[in-house]
Amino acid sequence: MYKNSPIYVLDFDGVICDSTPECMVSAWNAWNKNHKKEYFFEDLSHFSKKQISEFRLLRPFVKGAGEYFTLMKILEEQNVTSINLLKYSEEVKKNKIKNIEFKKDFYFARKKLRNLSEKKWVELHYIYKPVINFMKKIDKNSLCIATLKDRESVSLILKAQGLELSDSQIIDESMINNKLEALNIYVKKLKKKKNEIIFIDDNVTHLLDPFKEGFSVFLSTWCNCSEETRHIALKSGIKLLNNINEL
Repeated sequence: MYKNSPIYVLDFDGVICDSTPECMVSAWNAWNKNHKKEYFFEDLSHFSKKQISEFRLLRPFVKGAGEYFTLMKILEEQNVTSINLLKYSEEVKKNKIKNIEFKKDFYFARKKLRNLSEKKWVELHYIYKPVINFMKKIDKNSLCIATLKDRESVSLILKAQGLELSDSQIIDESMINNKLEALNIYVKKLKKKKNEIIFIDDNVTHLLDPFKEGFSVFLSTWCNCSEETRHIALKSGIKLLNNINEL
């Protein structure tokens, strides 16, 4: 399938690490600021098991920092177990302007949290060691990242794992609106055909358009991958990737 050496483009959250704890703390802090509440959380000790569980149920639907407004609004107003991808997407459309405004608050909260203790902030991310080992094993020039996270966060977390990528190998939220845009940038930059790029993401909505456009895509299942997500992927013809070493 790959006549030349493929380029591996990895999503960050949900593929390289589970950032749900950090995203939860940052989202709540942004929400508190948004609602004029003074308290600032530093870790998960402030939340109940129920709150953590409900946040995790919705987390796989989120595409970018701004959508945490929609997630938090659902947590406050609705029965989380009744929310599927379609209902969530409808809520995102309803809150489009608020999502855009909330993005700034989310990144402010993240930066404040990181500045309090970079070490503790990094520890809020659960690292998938097999993926890190895979990244260290392959040719570094064959490795790229497409993420809706900020580059500084990505670089700090990778550096803590002994991995350093150049800025040209990381396309972040400041450069794109969706993952297809990132992949097309890599096609032009690296002079590769679409089917020579292997794109891995845990959010099926990020994979649908690239798959239709001819990219080789895989849904990673080792993080927050629901049965609904698996079903959508398989129905669309997208392959599931249960282990990075299956590639």
